[in-house]
Order: sequence, then structure tokens, then C-alpha cells
Amino acid sequence: MDRRKITRNTDGALMVMAVFVALFMVAIVYHVAGVGGAALEQQTMQDAADAMTFSAATAKARGMNLLAMINLIMAAAVAVLVALRLLMVVIAILIIICIPLCYFGGSTCALIPKLIDFEIQVNNWANDVEDIVQPLTRALAKAADVVNQAVPILAQAEAIHISTRDIYNPAKIGFVWPLVEELPTKEGPFELLCAKAAKNVADVVTFLLPPIIPDAVMDKFGDGLAGLATSFSSFFCGTSDSNELGSRTEEVAYPGNDHREECTAESALPDPGTGECGNEQCKKCSRWGCAACLNAQERDGYQRGQWTRSRKIWVEWTTSSGQLKKKIEDEEDKRLVTLKEDPCDGTGSCGGEICTDEVIDLVDEPQYPDNARRVTQTTYHDLHNCIIEEELEMNIEMEQANEDDWGRPRILDEEQFPEGARLRGVVLGRRDAKNDLYFLKAYA
Repeated sequence: MDRRKITRNTDGALMVMAVFVALFMVAIVYHVAGVGGAALEQQTMQDAADAMTFSAATAKARGMNLLAMINLIMAAAVAVLVALRLLMVVIAILIIICIPLCYFGGSTCALIPKLIDFEIQVNNWANDVEDIVQPLTRALAKAADVVNQAVPILAQAEAIHISTRDIYNPAKIGFVWPLVEELPTKEGPFELLCAKAAKNVADVVTFLLPPIIPDAVMDKFGDGLAGLATSFSSFFCGTSDSNELGSRTEEVAYPGNDHREECTAESALPDPGTGECGNEQCKKCSRWGCAACLNAQERDGYQRGQWTRSRKIWVEWTTSSGQLKKKIEDEEDKRLVTLKEDPCDGTGSCGGEICTDEVIDLVDEPQYPDNARRVTQTTYHDLHNCIIEEELEMNIEMEQANEDDWGRPRILDEEQFPEGARLRGVVLGRRDAKNDLYFLKAYA
């Protein structure tokens, strides 16, 4: 073969270049396929994280909606009680209006007893409703606590279930963070529930009123009633010891209830003639009665009491030599008397003679000197018992409100929001043919 021909022959020259280009193109295709597959897997993992986190967030949102529904049911139940209490207030206002009209000869006198009877009946209805509403609110509050704790667990289970679905392969499992933290709520005050109940009552009342009344007036009425129920929740919702509605005057006997039974026994009473105590029990009750009556007299209102009294009357004068002369005219031994006025004017003291009263009058009688004077000395030895007129508060008795009496609504905890409502999704994945482990986070 001619060497020149060989060196000049260019057949297959591109083959060498084509081999390298082919290898490069194969590498490019393989790289594109690998990057595309990785991008697809990454997007699938992201979709799994998004779906899982969104599902958990939706479950928690439904839990918040359930808590809101429980609060509405509690408010609707309390609204029945508030409506009855409000009706009592309306009846009381009508009674107050009828009293002066009756005094001036109006025809409303016959209405007052009927209104009072109706108010008593409404109060009985309110008490019956309260006996039902109280345990109902407690049960609803416990249900709200269960929802508040169980919903995050169910949301976590839903997230795990979503992350394991085949459509999100290579995702294998995932979870959301925080794991099982309670919903961002807290126990709210009962006054808030009472105000919401009053607002519901106002909405019903305004709905029944003629439509000619402006909406602004309706809103003011609802807000005013809600504020009234909040300020006087002890009456409208029955959540305090008592609600003072006024006062009345009543005669109270002393010694009080602690000693009344033993001191009213016949053996404990003083001698009806002399006022003297014949035994130790009588003396003890006399000391109790004296202390109780004198203490009560400091508040005024003394009406009557049983005293042991003695009296002495004498005339005294001073002679020219400065000597005091005295002549007894009358002397009354101890005896039991009932007095309608306090002879000591609130200055008596127990533990001996309670008080002594002296009345001095000038004597203008011929048998006595010009400077003679008559002294009437009355001594009060014992105060056995008394009747005191006192101002007593008129209260509507209600049980003391505490966490065991009424259920509390659950409200949004602003300190935990919005961070407490944020979820972070974490997904773990693995290829079936390889041991590559994928770790991906998504936020919602």
C-alpha cells in the first residue's frame, strides 16, 4: 500500500470526534435525567410536607371551630337564665312605678300583689334553670378541655397518615412540630360568657322590636345590656355569694342564737319580782345578755330590755359647821323591770353595776334648811336580755362561684398567638433502589 495514499486518506476522521461527542452527550443525558429525577423527588417530598402540614393545620382549625361552637352553646344556655333575671328587673321596675300611683289613689294597687307573686314565680323558674345550666356549662367546659387536648393528637395522626401515602413516594413518613402541644387557647372569665349571653338576649329582644327603630339604637341597647350583665353578673348569672338589693329593719333578740336555747329555759330566768338570779346558769346568761345588749346598743335601735333596778331617795344638806347631813325618804329594793329606753344612754358597762343615775332637786320645804336638796339615785345592776332594732341587708342568696360551679369558656391565648398556631412539617424519604435518605422541612 502506498504510504502517501494512507496519509492522505481522510475516511473515518470524524469517527474519533463522534465517539467523544457521543460519550459527552450520553453523560449530558444521564445528568439531565438524574437532576430531573432528583428535582421530581424533591418536589414530591415538598408536596408531601405541604399536604401533611396543611392537613394538620386544617384539623386544628376545625378544633378551634368546635371550641367556638361549644362557647356558643354555653352562651345560649346562660342566655335563658339572663332573660329570666332581666324579666325580674322589669317586674321590679313596674312594682316601683305602681307604688306611688297606688299611694295617690290610682288603680294600680291591685296590680302590686300580682306583680310580686309573678316576680317570685319568675325567680323560682330562674333557680330551676340555674340548676340545669350550671352542670351543663361544667360538662361543656370539660368537653372543651378534651377537644383542646385531643385535637393536636388527632392532627398529628392525620399528618403521619398523609405522609405515608404512595402518591408521595419516595416520602416514607413525616410529622408536624410541635408534636402534641395543646391548642393556643386558655380558660376565659365567666363574666365574658355572661356578657355574650346578655348580648344574645338583646339580639332576640331587638329582633322582636318594630323595624322602625334605627340599627344604631339596637346596637347601643345590646351593648348596654351586655355591660349591665357584666357589671352585675352576680345577679344576672348567679355567680356570687349574694347581691345586695336593699335593707330592712328587724327586731333582733339578745343573747343571740348561740345562747338563746339555754338562756330561755325557765331555770335560767331571773326572779320576776326581785330580778335576782337564783343559780349559776341565770348569772351566766345575765352576763351574756349584758355584753350582747350593750354591744348592740352602740349601733342604736334599742327597743326594750329586762333590767334589775334598785332606787333610793334621800334629802341632804350641809350644816353651818360644814357637816353633811342625810335623811333617807324612800328605798326600793332590787326588782325586775322592762324599760323601753336605755337608761344608761349607751354608757353602761358590765361586770358590776351597769350604771347609776342621779336626779337632784332643790327642796323648798319648811322642815329642811334652805340649802337642802333631794337626791333620787337609781342603780341598774343587771341587763338580762333586750330587743334591738337593726338594719338587715336584703340579699338574694346564691352559691359562691368557683371553678367547680360554672363552666368557663375557652378563648384565644394572645400570648401564644400567632406562634402557637404555626406548624412545621418534617418529611423523611428513601429511594427504593438506593439507600439515599432525604430529609425535608415544610412550614405552614
